[in-house]
Amino acid sequence: MKTLPLTVLAISFGLLATSAQAHFDQSVNDQVCDIVKTHDKVKLNQTVKSIQLSMNTLYNNVKCEGQNILQFSINQGAEQVSEYVIKKTSSKYLAKDVELYNSFSPELAQSDIMKSLQAKINS
Repeated sequence: MKTLPLTVLAISFGLLATSAQAHFDQSVNDQVCDIVKTHDKVKLNQTVKSIQLSMNTLYNNVKCEGQNILQFSINQGAEQVSEYVIKKTSSKYLAKDVELYNSFSPELAQSDIMKSLQAKINS
């Protein structure tokens, strides 16, 4: 009979932890998107360190207006942030989206950001 209250208690804590994690993730997502909008590479670097998540994790999980962090930074014209994301993200993750980046405008295809992206993917 003692195990039933313990089980209920454990499940309750599990649900609370899951709820807190979902809130934390949305909070991080919103924070990163806001930083990209301000074009602040230094603040993004500080945030990545303070939340103790890798850029690979952010690249794969953060969605800003339906775009990943690199797409969003490119579309926001945040060149330094884009370069930082390219530098800190594994080429295997960047390579999986190469077709997406190739679909950008011809002007963007010739930009320094796209050259950096291609160099990273090909390295």
